[in-house]
Amino acid sequence: MLKQCCDIAEFTLLKHCDNLTLDEAQSSTQKSIINMRSIIEKQWSYEVSTNASKEIFQKKWNMPAFLPLTSDIQLFRNHLIHVQNVSIQELKNNPNNQKSFKNLEESVLAQLILLNRRRSGEFQRLFINTYLTAPTEISQEEVDLSLSEMERQLTKQLKRIVIWGKRGCGVPILFTPTLQKTITFLLKTREVVDFIDEKTPYLFALPHSINCIRGSDAIRKLSVDSGAKNPENLTSTKLRKQVATIAQILNISDGDLEQLSTFLGHSKDVHKQFYRLSESAFQVAKVSKLLLMLENGKGQEFRGKNLDEININVDALVSDVEDYSSEVDKPLESRDANNTVENNEKVQMKKRISNKIKSVPLPKKNVLLNPKKFVRVPWTEAEKKVTTEYFQKHILLNKVPKKEECDDLKKKFPEIMMNKPWKKKRASGYRSAVH
Repeated sequence: MLKQCCDIAEFTLLKHCDNLTLDEAQSSTQKSIINMRSIIEKQWSYEVSTNASKEIFQKKWNMPAFLPLTSDIQLFRNHLIHVQNVSIQELKNNPNNQKSFKNLEESVLAQLILLNRRRSGEFQRLFINTYLTAPTEISQEEVDLSLSEMERQLTKQLKRIVIWGKRGCGVPILFTPTLQKTITFLLKTREVVDFIDEKTPYLFALPHSINCIRGSDAIRKLSVDSGAKNPENLTSTKLRKQVATIAQILNISDGDLEQLSTFLGHSKDVHKQFYRLSESAFQVAKVSKLLLMLENGKGQEFRGKNLDEININVDALVSDVEDYSSEVDKPLESRDANNTVENNEKVQMKKRISNKIKSVPLPKKNVLLNPKKFVRVPWTEAEKKVTTEYFQKHILLNKVPKKEECDDLKKKFPEIMMNKPWKKKRASGYRSAVH
């Protein structure tokens, strides 16, 4: 992003100059932009981007994962159906009721998101032409024979169309017969109202605008009005995560999981990494049984069983606490007596140890009569200039010089750097790089 800003700044600078010729001030500005881009390309990923990403990932590790409650979803769906029925009745009485028309659009849009568990932005940009011209798929005989009776009925009643999804991928969406009838009524009412722009190509058009209704705003508004206990959890992303969680609990096959992932608009790997049940719940509920079983030495008893079939005695968790609890339950007088005896023994032990220490003569310290004093020699201007110019690349890259490089500096300038050891040269290069 910052490199793009540098490119935009340089483009703007060249755009406003005469015949692509820069004056002295503009050339100086261009040079500063180029230097800024160079610094970003060389050091941004090491000094800023890596640390920021690391902090974000660490915060996500212990962040609780909230999913919508089943009771809230039922309340939400019932409220959507109620708003839909009321709006249809009001529009039948008065087709130009703008508020009822918008409420009907929002309720249908929210029902589609709730049914298909798709991203709200994909549904809100659904075109009228895409919905009306969607081909009716002819089912193949081989496919019908592999389906159950209920599945064959679903293929006949549900309408399936493909819309533009994330990263340009086509994603399918389903429409129930009730939603199809409601959308048909919505389109007929749209032909007679005067507050919908004819140029608007969207199915869920915003009144007096060429834009569409925002699905996230519709869900947020209707979830609060539904009386749900946690309306903030009723979002398109968390609804998608709930599908992945239920699929994980059902333990569906890899083929069905791939079909589900394709329908939701992402790959199977993304489905497992971002949309499944959080690892904390799985580790506490499942893996902990395996660890406790191994800790108690009962690995052979559950041979050939999976994690769901392993049942252990949870009371074993508190077995290590029994000794401590029994100690706490002792009478106060007996504990005081035991503590008094222990304290007397500790006092006697300390006296014996201190007497032994006093009886041992301490060795005398070796004191230097004439300690050697360290004399600091300041750097001359010539030494500073030579060192700074020679390690200019190290200073730009914030890099500490090596011993061989310091020796090369001394060989190249023997007269100037004669009295400076290689460690002092490296320290000087390091201070220049830091400051």
